[in-house]
Amino acid sequence: MFLKNFLKFKKINLNFRLINISEIITINELGETMNHNMEKIVEQAKKMQEEMKKIRTKIKESETQGESGAGLVKVTMTGRYNVKKFSIDENLIKDESKETIEELLAAAVNNAVCKIEKRSKNYMSELTGEFGIPNDSTFFQP
Repeated sequence: MFLKNFLKFKKINLNFRLINISEIITINELGETMNHNMEKIVEQAKKMQEEMKKIRTKIKESETQGESGAGLVKVTMTGRYNVKKFSIDENLIKDESKETIEELLAAAVNNAVCKIEKRSKNYMSELTGEFGIPNDSTFFQP
């Protein structure tokens, strides 16, 4: 009787171990799938980071021209918002007051800043669209 009960116990124990082994195999398969998906996500993030660096460099090295007063005042700025050059029409200097010229200079700078920001947002939209990510314009600052 003892031997019979012992064998039943061993059988139950063996069945229990088989269930555990099959569960472990299933968990391992799930883990491998999750690892594979995670590797894809990490790879995509690295690719996006590289593209982001290229875009930032492209924007920082670019020059943009802003203008005001129907082109009488022009400013050239870099993507880092550094002013490189002003151009003021000579007739404007002769005919207009200092205050008017200052206002036109400010307007030209603001126009250039808007163009740089618009270009940055467009580049970012292209990048995020390429990777299937919604665009949040505050995410990208040159």
